[in-house]
Amino acid sequence: GRSFSIVPEARRLVRSGPYGWARHPLSAAEIVTVLGLSLQYQQPWAALLGAAVIALQVARTMFEERVLAEAFPEYADYRRRVRRFGII
Repeated sequence: GRSFSIVPEARRLVRSGPYGWARHPLSAAEIVTVLGLSLQYQQPWAALLGAAVIALQVARTMFEERVLAEAFPEYADYRRRVRRFGII
C-alpha cells in the first residue's frame, strides 16, 4: 500500500501478513528470483551479476533497518523475533 517506497522511510511499522515471517519479504522474493535466474543461465557473468544484486539488496535492507530502528523503539523486539529474509 502506501508503505512502499524506493528510499527507506519510517511511515509505520508493519508486522503482520508476510512481515510476520520475514522482515523484508520483497527482498527475499527478489533474492530467490535472482538465484533462480543465475542457475538458469549457468554462466560466470550470471553468477557475478546475481551476487552483486544480492549484495546490494542486503546492503539496502541494512540501511532500511537502521531507519526503522531509529523511528520505532519496538523494532528491536520485532528484529529479535523475525528473521531478515524468512527462511533464507
